[in-house]
Amino acid sequence: GLWGIKLTVWSIETLIYLGYVASYASRAKAVDIAKGFMETAFPIVVAGMPLLISLLPYRLPRWVPYGSAHHATFYLAVMALIVAGGLLNLIGLLTLRRAFTIMTEARTLITRGIFGVIRHPLYTGHFIMFFGSMLLRLDWAAACMYLFFLAGQVVRAKLEERKLAQVFPEYEQYRRSTGMFFPK
Repeated sequence: GLWGIKLTVWSIETLIYLGYVASYASRAKAVDIAKGFMETAFPIVVAGMPLLISLLPYRLPRWVPYGSAHHATFYLAVMALIVAGGLLNLIGLLTLRRAFTIMTEARTLITRGIFGVIRHPLYTGHFIMFFGSMLLRLDWAAACMYLFFLAGQVVRAKLEERKLAQVFPEYEQYRRSTGMFFPK
């Protein structure tokens, strides 16, 4: 039931946050550091949006009542989104490790593993995972926060790509051969 979903969501989010802490603590020195609001504060604000969404109350029973024929199916579909997005995010984080950054910084160019298929697997994982999380809390506030989060992540990705292209000459070829959020 709902307690199982809450426990699963909490477990995935906690593992990912612990992965972020470990990656942040062991990351390589930046080759090019973040400068200005859009490279420093903006990424932190956008990265925090899912936390705000997760603080909203669960409203899904209002849309798919417990006794309805589609209740279990819908909850399983939402769980599948959250688990799939969480796994994609975790795979990306484990591949990125010491190159991980929240602010717009260049550390090391990673093009292997999942990054050989898409350039921003953590963001794609977030899009999927927090879409499921938003569905559990579906109301105008959750939808607005999710849309702000999506737009903010796209802006973040473009800022990161500009920085990586300036620091790593090989980035342009990598960009042309891989999809931004989904495989080419």
